[in-house]
Amino acid sequence: DNLGVDAISLQVGQGLVCIADPDQDGQLLVKTAALRHRLTDDLGYIIPNVRIIDSNELQEYEYSISIRNNVVDSGFVYPNKYMIIADQWETMGKAVPENVIVAQDPTYKVKVYWVNSDIARKERGVLVVDSQDVIITHLQEVLIKHVDGVLSEVETKKYIDSVISNCNGSDEKLLSNLSYGDIRRVFVNLIREKISIKDIVLVLSRLEDYSRFHKESDILSERLRKDFSRQISLAHCNDDKKIYAIDLSKELTAKLLEVIELQKGFGKTKLVLDKQFEHGFVENVATKLMEKHKKINVQPVLLCDEGLRLGLYRLLVRHIPTIVVLADSEIEPDIKLEIVDTVNL
Repeated sequence: DNLGVDAISLQVGQGLVCIADPDQDGQLLVKTAALRHRLTDDLGYIIPNVRIIDSNELQEYEYSISIRNNVVDSGFVYPNKYMIIADQWETMGKAVPENVIVAQDPTYKVKVYWVNSDIARKERGVLVVDSQDVIITHLQEVLIKHVDGVLSEVETKKYIDSVISNCNGSDEKLLSNLSYGDIRRVFVNLIREKISIKDIVLVLSRLEDYSRFHKESDILSERLRKDFSRQISLAHCNDDKKIYAIDLSKELTAKLLEVIELQKGFGKTKLVLDKQFEHGFVENVATKLMEKHKKINVQPVLLCDEGLRLGLYRLLVRHIPTIVVLADSEIEPDIKLEIVDTVNL
């Protein structure tokens, strides 16, 4: 027992015990359980138990999230108050309420206001979130971002073994080409970008086919994305089946294709850029995404050549956590595509 660690733990300061303790009508435990079920339903991502612990080492309204005993993120929330995005409030042209707590959203790191319940109840047209849901949203994004630390090879084996009977024996062929570790790395790549592996029978059968020619997890996961192009397209289009995108110029695409690297080993697909060029490129992409988001009220996806997609995503997500990078080949023919801007060399 002493050698084991919690796969996931959530530590809360003393001021947050009231939302974590069921005896005080706290709903955090119930909502955490609901989150685990939701991630399984949406992504096929099975989350281990989450241990919730009160801590005297944290500030009163602070919480932290740990993966295998390592703190990966933290934040502050305020029971009996509600969080409103500052930009949304200011768009209404109203003065900031009295007794407001000015803070940062723990998940997306934007400016927020924590307001009293009487203000939250009467406001319309702005998103109002209570402290428990703020934590749950943050926990969800952390679990997806850190799936490599959460999803172990042992859990992957359990997952595959629990459904393999539906594969009509194809597991033996599959595992002659790929280990459970190889498959885990493919799962990690897909889940990290919110691609569902819930249809595990289809995933494994396709991996069986592709593993005859490729063994690298990055290549396999990118190949699988093509099989899920409809899922990907529908996840990023609006009700009119339209995707708003920013693309790359032909000159920039050619330059980036020259420096893409694929090395043996997990997670080795990457763009190797001159630091000065990289800084300018990232800043250019971030600026265009922000400007277009404000104009059309939705963040566009970044569209690129399929040979660049994974390396480009890994480069940009470190600086723009909410970015979505799609290959042009992943857009279904019946999905309307509107290019709202272009990143030039």
